[in-house]
Amino acid sequence: MTPFQLPRIGLWIALSGAIWLLIGQILPEPDMALALTALGAAICGTILFGEERLPFIAFALAMLLVTRVIDFQHLIEGAEWVLFVKLVALLTWVELLYSSGYFKTMIERLLPKGLKGTALLAVLSAMAFVSAALIDEVNSIVIIYMLTRAVVGFVDGRFLMDDQDWGKTTVSLVSSTNIGSQLLPLGNPVGIAIASIAGFTAVDFIQFAWLPAALTLAAYFLLTRRFYPQLVRNFGRVVVEEKDFQRLEAAGFPAQMEYKVIQAVINGSEHQAASAAPPFWLLNLLFIFGVIGLVIAQPIALSLGYPGTTGTGIVALLLWGVTLYTASVFGEDNERLLKKLPWSTLLFIVFLFAIAHVLEATGITELVANSLFELIGTNSLVWVLAIALVGGLVTAVMDNVIAIAILSGIIHELEALGLSVTALWFALLAAGVVAANSTPIGSAANIIANAKAKLSWGQWWRYGGWLAPIVTLINIAALYVWIVLILGR
Repeated sequence: MTPFQLPRIGLWIALSGAIWLLIGQILPEPDMALALTALGAAICGTILFGEERLPFIAFALAMLLVTRVIDFQHLIEGAEWVLFVKLVALLTWVELLYSSGYFKTMIERLLPKGLKGTALLAVLSAMAFVSAALIDEVNSIVIIYMLTRAVVGFVDGRFLMDDQDWGKTTVSLVSSTNIGSQLLPLGNPVGIAIASIAGFTAVDFIQFAWLPAALTLAAYFLLTRRFYPQLVRNFGRVVVEEKDFQRLEAAGFPAQMEYKVIQAVINGSEHQAASAAPPFWLLNLLFIFGVIGLVIAQPIALSLGYPGTTGTGIVALLLWGVTLYTASVFGEDNERLLKKLPWSTLLFIVFLFAIAHVLEATGITELVANSLFELIGTNSLVWVLAIALVGGLVTAVMDNVIAIAILSGIIHELEALGLSVTALWFALLAAGVVAANSTPIGSAANIIANAKAKLSWGQWWRYGGWLAPIVTLINIAALYVWIVLILGR
């Protein structure tokens, strides 16, 4: 029975039951209590089982159906399938570019040889910041982590940094990556979710998020220099050299696609077809088409009389189709490429938003929004701080997707009550990515980097996680002031 983790499953059942008993005494309708219990069960599953959380959100959804809180058709319709399609399209595009070595080649060309010291640390942080916005925080941290490891290198068989300073380097790189992932609706699933739900364009992200995020990165870098001077001194002993990139290739990074002679069957006869890696110019064209297309899709669609979301959908589907065809032409069949996508995370996002839809359908979201509106009123600054506080806490100890799912419905209700919510959406985004730096589970980038660095929660906090609440406040303050200056309210 041990493999089934029965004690932990029993704890999950007990916690879910306790949530139902407690909430049932507070909320006026049984359906409301059951809907909130489903959310609690999904959250408890995430806390207890980590990345193996998907079965428990399935159990929560089944509970909603069994208790007739919602029927199956409306449950499925309430899931964020539009978001799902966008995520699949964008992640397929990024995966082909990554596994083809495109991003490694670009960084190798852009990173100046001979760079060292504070300038090297600053450039690596800036690369993490920008690459997260352009590709996504997961692939960005994989690239930057391995690149930095190669650049730091070994002397006489000994790694130049001890475990403690490498831990500080890891937290610093992850933090820069997460801060940058708010720059565009490409860098993080929560950014894509907010863009889809709130209807923001890439131009909106550029207009509202870029300056606050850049100021936040600068503040984080200055705080790192102030409180971790040994880390900066260590980088003074490191110089970017050509052999660093040779070391990176020797380590097998990135995991190149298996471009080789393949067997094809055409008209019933078998023959061999040779294939080679996509040329760099083609990958470059694919990258430029994706970035520019996603930035201009909504403005062009609106000017032609289409809904803005339709424009983004057209570009996403075209990008997906071109990516799949390009991969298949050069030896990576569609099935093998699609297998590399994080399907568990994608489905978790979709079904978590299905539960959020049930919260709205049963009236919980409206009840919470109205109650808080009576308490806070129209003070937008207090609302920004409240959204950032709740979103940041949920992100740090649970998951930033959970934070978005819980709070997005409330923000929609506040908009219906007449509150200007642009600052609230971007405050939620900032909290979901910057506050994530507090713990090793705050975002996917944290989890992936820490799988290699193997830092405990205490080590993560000491090596820079404690700076996350400070820079989150800086980001929120800069964001609020910037949006008020732009919108005049």
